[in-house]
Amino acid sequence: MNKNLRPFHGFFSPGLYFTSGHGMRLYNFTSTPTDVEAFFQIWVMTPRGKKVLYVDPEAANAIISTWYSFDEVVGSTISWGWSESDTLHIDVEADDDTTLELRLTLGSSLATAILNTIITITPRALMRTRPMLAISGLSFNLLLGLGGVHIKGETETGKEYVTEARLAVVKDASAVLNGEDLGPLTRPPRPIYFGPSRVADRPVFAFGTARLEVTSATA
Repeated sequence: MNKNLRPFHGFFSPGLYFTSGHGMRLYNFTSTPTDVEAFFQIWVMTPRGKKVLYVDPEAANAIISTWYSFDEVVGSTISWGWSESDTLHIDVEADDDTTLELRLTLGSSLATAILNTIITITPRALMRTRPMLAISGLSFNLLLGLGGVHIKGETETGKEYVTEARLAVVKDASAVLNGEDLGPLTRPPRPIYFGPSRVADRPVFAFGTARLEVTSATA
């Protein structure tokens, strides 16, 4: 494994898509190996194809920009918490006066139960081998119907990454952007990408570790 891969712990979702035409990815790294000890990022693709990054704290963009590029980066205050253990509340107050309220209710399915069992019983060293990662990535997409989300690959700038996480499905969600209800979750009518990273066809959630290639300048 690439010795420059470093662990970023937390939770993340590879894709949420709403009937308004807004696509999102979110990453909350509660522990990182960088000078920015924790940071929350929300990626938004507007219906017109504009890629916006909302990030808290804004200083984390120095790290994120080594992986991905956006049309606009907006420093934000992002607060979050859980209610009844399965519903995540996220509130964004951005420096450009944008507001975003997200509510995600998580659950399990037969597919996530199977995948989480495999993750639990398989030795970690074996899980990180190239053949096992290929098998896991194929199973991940086939069982959950994600359409081509990678658990191992490269960022937009060619940096390597691999994810190790426990999975859940997003059973229900709501999003209000600047007072506008974005509607229910739905499947994207066409593939949506941030660089090479695709917004999942179905909304899932992950708790665990994203191992990302970090340059010495940002470590």
